[in-house]
Formats: sequence, C-alpha cells, structure tokens
Amino acid sequence: MNEVAGMLGNYLLLALTAITVENAVFARALGVSRLISLVDDTTSTVIFSILLTATTTASGVLYYYLYPNILEGIENEVYFRALAIVLCMSVSYLVIFILAVKLMPYEHVAKAAAAMPAAAFNCMVFGTVMLATQEKMTLTQNIIFSIGSSIGFSIAILLVTEGQRKLQNRDIPAAFKGLPATLLYLAGLAIAVYGFTGRIFSL
Repeated sequence: MNEVAGMLGNYLLLALTAITVENAVFARALGVSRLISLVDDTTSTVIFSILLTATTTASGVLYYYLYPNILEGIENEVYFRALAIVLCMSVSYLVIFILAVKLMPYEHVAKAAAAMPAAAFNCMVFGTVMLATQEKMTLTQNIIFSIGSSIGFSIAILLVTEGQRKLQNRDIPAAFKGLPATLLYLAGLAIAVYGFTGRIFSL
C-alpha cells in the first residue's frame, strides 16, 4: 500500500512539475510564438487545450515505442531524432483530426478543424517529446508529463490573454505597445516561475 501511495505521489509531483516549474512556456520558452498568435485568436481555448493534450500524449507514446525499436539501432541516430518526432506528430495529427471530426458535436467541428494544426505542429509538443526521451521516462511518466505540459501551456495562454487585457493601458508608451509589452510580461512571468526552482541569482 505504501509503495502504491509513493508511486502515485511521484506521478502527482511529476504532473505538478510539468505544469509549474517545468512549464514549457515560462521555463523553456517552448511555443512562445504559437502562444502569442493564439491570444488574439477566436478559437476556443478549451477545444485547443483538449486537442493539444491529445496530440502531445499521442506523439509521446508513438515516439516512446519508435525510439528503442527503430531509431536506437541506427548509426548516428541523433540526426534522425527530429525527423522521427515530426513524423510522430504528423501521424498523431491525422489520427486525432479524424477522431475529432467523428466524435465532437457538429457545432464544434469547425473550431476543432481550425485549432488542430496549431495544436499538433507546435514547439511545445516537439520539446515535450524530446525532454521525455532525454530524461528516459517510463511510458506512464511520459503520458503524465505530456498531459502536465499541455495543461501548463493552456494555463500560460490564459495568463497571457489576461495580461493582454491589462496591457491595453493608455499609459504604456507607444513603442512598447503590442508585442514588446507582451514579451516583457512573459519575461516577468518566467522569472516568477524560475523562483519556484529555489535557485538564487548570483551577484
């Protein structure tokens, strides 16, 4: 019983780490360009988040099985990793797109179709799969890390969207309005997240 509780605790900690301390946007700047483009988009954040989570998890699982069975035996396999991850993302895109069209209510299909490319072909998806492989995570850890990273990215979208509303202030100089103010806001959030790691800046 203690072993099961300890294992569940570790998985919960991994998920919380992926959402906060190892947030793809604030800790590693993965998917920043995609995030900024989504802030002003009319696509439903909920639909995008569901598709992003499904694509990231599916890509991670596919690559988890592809890497040891095919890539690891190839000479200079490091040069084929990026291509293999993109291949896994493409396969995930096709499968999840078909499932989304078949399973989602008719009124949400158009939104899902619009959000799918952004959810599938994203630096956050690529980076999450690569990080899970580098850390040699198990299949369960891989799935939890993928879901946690996707949730963290979705939270980042909400934070930046809210920040954009606050940044529509007439007191902000014209040179900083728009993208510069957004990037400064992201930098401030990234420093705040960095503080969770317990590291101290050296003077």
